Amino acid sequence: MKCLISAAGKGSRLPNKAPSKMLVPILGVPLNEGVIRTGIVAGANEFLVIAAHNA
Repeated sequence: MKCLISAAGKGSRLPNKAPSKMLVPILGVPLNEGVIRTGIVAGANEFLVIAAHNA
């Protein structure tokens, strides 16, 4: 199964939390890692991350 992760955006509501929105820690785990772990549990084996906010 494929998983699309929409991570586009500047992250302007998260100032000084991390260099990138997807690296903001949630319970000590970077946001992107938590999303991928959840996807794996759900059966995903391919991931595509959309990260550009001005594309």
